[in-house]
Amino acid sequence: MEELEQIVLEVLAQKSGVHVTELETLTMRALGRPIDSSAYKDALSSLQARKLLSLSGSDVRRTEPDFPERLLETPVEQFLSSKDAFSYLRLEADFTVWQRTARGGRAGTGVWSRPDFTIATIRRRKYDPVRHLDLIALELKNLAGSTVVAVHEALAHTRFAHYAYLVCPRSVMTVGVHAAIEDSCLQHGVGLITFETSVGPNDTPKLANFRFEVDARRQSPEPDAVDNYIDDRLDDENRARLMKIAAG
Repeated sequence: MEELEQIVLEVLAQKSGVHVTELETLTMRALGRPIDSSAYKDALSSLQARKLLSLSGSDVRRTEPDFPERLLETPVEQFLSSKDAFSYLRLEADFTVWQRTARGGRAGTGVWSRPDFTIATIRRRKYDPVRHLDLIALELKNLAGSTVVAVHEALAHTRFAHYAYLVCPRSVMTVGVHAAIEDSCLQHGVGLITFETSVGPNDTPKLANFRFEVDARRQSPEPDAVDNYIDDRLDDENRARLMKIAAG
């Protein structure tokens, strides 16, 4: 992608819409130099032809906005704690605890030890009298952070989690990158959940069309690592509830 087109998309990243003249000024400011008006118009036309932005009168908006991960956490959590997500992940609400773990708790050891969300569930089998614990770690990335490296970050969570998922946007801007992410997830057993982004009221993120694109394979972390992670990252209420569920 040409530098000018990339800067235009970056300027529009978190905006619901900008007047075409204001966008030109903001683009020049971001570039740090004047731009030729014809080159600017060509850049807008090229981006519009590739459906990366839309023009409505004098208003320009990006069709795939990007947001900081912190702003994505709440709408992602709303989906992942929904009935549809629980059904796909084979979770029973009465036997499951859920926590946002991007911040808080003890830090843990080593790099990539803080998944954004953690699900702990006690599984019951029809013919097996013994219950068992499954810990699911979910790593959230925004569009800029959605790379193959993010797959390895999610994979690192299998040091203490039985299942690891990467949760990230789908984009027509980065089709090749998305294919590489999917291939890497399949290779390493990392689950992949994707969604589409748009701008909601007050320039807030609006997420839709979540998809489970790759199923996570169950891993075998050391039991002590699982226990230590739960002690370090889950709050007192969730630890107590999990122990009560496990005790039956």
